Amino acid sequence: MSINRWIAVLSFLALLATATASPSVQPDPAQPAVTQMVLRVLVTPDTGPTREVASSNVALAIGQSGSTMFATSADLCGRGIGGAGATDHIGSPRHVWTVRFTLNAAEIDRIAVDVDVERQDDGLGGARRTLRQLILTEGAPHILDFVESSGRTCGQASAVLEVSAVAIESPALSRRLLNYDLWLTQRDGTGREWTRREARTAEQGERVDFRFQPLMWSTTMLMPSLGIDLTIDERVSGSIRGRLRADGQLELSLATSRRLGHGNGWTGSEGGTKVFTARAGEAVSVELPRMGGRSLALSAAGTPALLDYQELFKSHTTAVVLVVSPLPDGTNR
Repeated sequence: MSINRWIAVLSFLALLATATASPSVQPDPAQPAVTQMVLRVLVTPDTGPTREVASSNVALAIGQSGSTMFATSADLCGRGIGGAGATDHIGSPRHVWTVRFTLNAAEIDRIAVDVDVERQDDGLGGARRTLRQLILTEGAPHILDFVESSGRTCGQASAVLEVSAVAIESPALSRRLLNYDLWLTQRDGTGREWTRREARTAEQGERVDFRFQPLMWSTTMLMPSLGIDLTIDERVSGSIRGRLRADGQLELSLATSRRLGHGNGWTGSEGGTKVFTARAGEAVSVELPRMGGRSLALSAAGTPALLDYQELFKSHTTAVVLVVSPLPDGTNR
């Protein structure tokens, strides 16, 4: 990189924050921002756990773009993050990232954003640029880049840049409580049904976990021809996030997963996430994928046999039924 180029970079870095600051970089909004993009920097020292050392936020409405920067010295000891408005700088940056976000869509747990990353490394060649088109779950990190220290002046080994997205709650609806009534229902081919129930209460926009009590199945009942007497546990768990809309409808994100097994072996059957809209008090049924996977079992005589869960449960259907009810405004958890 030329001397003039680095003078320009250093002039800009004079406006960057120190590593402990968390500045917000806000584009001029033509409409209210709905999503906050968060750039975080995590450093791994020579000894001890990885920790966050810097962050910068960019609030965006759909269709808007905004950017932020991060710079660090070769040994990762000096760091600066943010943009105009920060006050401190690092003396001699070795690595400089410019990260530009463009928000394309923002549904609950499905935030579509273009992330344009330009990286400058002094003495290591020209700028490198990558463009990612991401669909992010709220709060879930996505790694953008990684750099190793070229020295051990302050005991830093490496740094990671990651991005996440957080929905900006409507002031009129924030802190409203939602009651989640969840039912696990399972039917076999004869119409028999087994159920489990869980209830949760959480603030709107907050993701809350749930776990149903296990369903217990006898292999002699499921498939007598196996000649194996075992009890199979079916464990269904997941998480739910809900958000009230101005029109009174609810945006919902339901994630589920399932494990099947016995004392000698366990397998996970794929779950997934369903995003949908419902009315308050409406019962919505989300069918789970068919059971799958295999595990090894032993007969009473000690003969090994393979349990095929798809075959064992071929006549079964499983669903999670969800009813969401907003609690009156001002209700405490």
